[in-house]
Amino acid sequence: MRLRLIPFAFLAFLLAGCFPVVVEVPPSPEVTTLEVRTSSAQAIVFVDGREVGRVGPDRMLVLPRIQPGTHEVVVLAPGHEVFIQTIHIAPGQRLLINATLRRLSP
Repeated sequence: MRLRLIPFAFLAFLLAGCFPVVVEVPPSPEVTTLEVRTSSAQAIVFVDGREVGRVGPDRMLVLPRIQPGTHEVVVLAPGHEVFIQTIHIAPGQRLLINATLRRLSP
């Protein structure tokens, strides 16, 4: 009986190293998070002059690892006024910005 199990055990041993193991590590309390909610699903978000992402269909962008400190947040969307806000985010803080984008007059 033991001899029949050896090929299966060997195969299991070989396959064990072939598949990556994903371990989700909870964020440390020092990780800062910035959430940007907009009124336009086509908005592009910039932090300190660098594009950091585009909002999705839910009109939200989450930046899970932003450096603590003072930052300038700019939100652009076609046909809307530019939204600019200076923020200060502390270590471990989760900050939400509601960027209401006004439509430009035709």
